[in-house]
Amino acid sequence: MTCLQSLREHWPEYLMEAWGLGMFMVSAGIVTVLLEASESPIPELIPDANLRRAIVGMAMGLTAIGIIYSPWGKQSGAHINPAVTLTFLHRVSNHRRHTGRASGLGRFWRQFLTSAGRLCGDRAGA
Repeated sequence: MTCLQSLREHWPEYLMEAWGLGMFMVSAGIVTVLLEASESPIPELIPDANLRRAIVGMAMGLTAIGIIYSPWGKQSGAHINPAVTLTFLHRVSNHRRHTGRASGLGRFWRQFLTSAGRLCGDRAGA
């Protein structure tokens, strides 16, 4: 399957991904402006900057959960990360080249365990 064929078949999912990313960014902007803008009354109500940052983090986590579990999020996979969507597009268009290779997660764990083994081995030898 070529890149163009993949785009023709999956354009609704790509638009859903764009919607999810857009909603996440709009939410991030609104919450951050409300909690951090000097003209906003909230910084006076919550003077601790770390608490305001924690609130922003919780709001973004809840936004992500809402997007992921929405009907569109379930249909598209809810990556809301253009890099993941483009990676899937690349993998579909180059399926034959990728067949038989280790998965990205497998490579990650192999490198992680190798590095950890080397680090522990270096410490044990020192």
